[in-house]
Amino acid sequence: MIEQKRYINEHGQVISEGSRTFKVFDDEKGYLFRSKNYFVKSYSDIKLSEFLNNKSDFTNISLLSETIYKDTNMIAVTERNISRPASMEDISKIIGLCDRRAKQFIDRMTQKGVLAKATVNTQETITVQFYISPLFFMSNKYLSPFLFMLFREQLKPYLKPWAWKTLNDAANLKDVGLKIVPAPAETVENPLKKKVEEMFHSKQE
Repeated sequence: MIEQKRYINEHGQVISEGSRTFKVFDDEKGYLFRSKNYFVKSYSDIKLSEFLNNKSDFTNISLLSETIYKDTNMIAVTERNISRPASMEDISKIIGLCDRRAKQFIDRMTQKGVLAKATVNTQETITVQFYISPLFFMSNKYLSPFLFMLFREQLKPYLKPWAWKTLNDAANLKDVGLKIVPAPAETVENPLKKKVEEMFHSKQE
């Protein structure tokens, strides 16, 4: 199978072209499985189970990770093939808790830096959106400026200084009615903090 790409600028001019050949079935690697489907991945060096001591919290975050919308890391619900941001009531149903306990769970996970909340205020509606940290589950190859803004302090040890600055500069939210409740800079009972700092410093050396 041959994949061809053509890059066109804003004037309609072709600025570059390229192609690559890959096999749908490789004798050694096997079958190229569901290559065009959306995915949610995690990283082997960052284990959610080591970050959350409570098994119920671990289970609930895992359940929420199954509802991540395409490449946004937003918790969503889909009804009649239409997806929308999950509300607090939706999350309560997903994880099987009453509204009060679900709110306590959300607040606790936000404090730990596993979740973050954004309120989008347009002329017509006000929408509350919940996001899962890309450190634990990631639904895109690229870290968007918006997702970066939600978890930027937690992500800092994993990003090169120039990448962190570029994302920070790109995260221009002034044209959107947006209120962010980000993950705190210092999270509670964070066993990854020391490990992350050691990894970051070793990479710099």
